[in-house]
Amino acid sequence: MILGGGITFFDGKYEVGNHTLKRLLKGFEIYRKTNAPIIISGGVIGKGISESAIMKDILVTFGVNINDIIVEDKARTTKENAIFVSKLLKGKNFENIILVTSFLHMKRSIMLFEKYSKKI
Repeated sequence: MILGGGITFFDGKYEVGNHTLKRLLKGFEIYRKTNAPIIISGGVIGKGISESAIMKDILVTFGVNINDIIVEDKARTTKENAIFVSKLLKGKNFENIILVTSFLHMKRSIMLFEKYSKKI
């Protein structure tokens, strides 16, 4: 589960920011070790394309099978990441999720995912 960390518009195209790129690299490293599907979460901030659409393209470029990517493209906050991903995974057979985000956001992210996964 990789949470978005920001995108920018540069030279006529959207790009992931440094935080998002670091998260994608860590998620890809975990994917290579586990072959587990990757869930990405990030919606549209402002105008344009969703953060998760850009993240998906980068993961495919890294070599992740497109069928191994689960996309949540509406969340704009960590709370919404937790709510929307929990709903997306309801009824699916996931025992554990490895959460990839920035160190400073990890404690709050875990708290929100635990809270909202129990409500679904």
